[in-house]
Amino acid sequence: MDKERKELWCFVFDLIENNTDSNLCNSDFYQAKTKILSDKYKEVDSQEYKSLWNALKVAEINTHNRGYEGIAYHLRRFAFHSDEEGFFEFAYLKDKYGGCYIATAVYGSYNAPEVLVLRKFRDTYLEKRKWGQDFVSFYYKYSPKIAKKLEQKSLLNKAVKFLIDKMLLSFVGFKLK
Repeated sequence: MDKERKELWCFVFDLIENNTDSNLCNSDFYQAKTKILSDKYKEVDSQEYKSLWNALKVAEINTHNRGYEGIAYHLRRFAFHSDEEGFFEFAYLKDKYGGCYIATAVYGSYNAPEVLVLRKFRDTYLEKRKWGQDFVSFYYKYSPKIAKKLEQKSLLNKAVKFLIDKMLLSFVGFKLK
């Protein structure tokens, strides 16, 4: 990793650490940080990624709630458009471990066609609206716990899948601008 990339990553980590709850910057978070900064991002495990993701999302929510919309916007861009922003290390981890918790749990893959449609809807519609950004922040704060329950309850999983399928049918006719 060259000096400029490392400085950019250090800046992102500083933003996260200074704007999240202290308990979220745990040993898993710091393991992920150390591996990414030493160019060993492919060694970040699932738990380390989840700690980094959770700290990032809480930092985004906290900056938003404090009125720092510019910082919140850039943290959202980092979280949802890391590949476009040049943070290929995080994009790699997101592709490997996912981020659309409930849909990934229901469809079994972060790259399932239904999950791709939902991500496109998030990126092209929700993220461009204030209420949509609030919804996405809320979703990423609470959905990991719901997804965990879906993994263990097949009947509930089927019911949620049915509801998401119905939503997806309505999105197909919806023009994503």
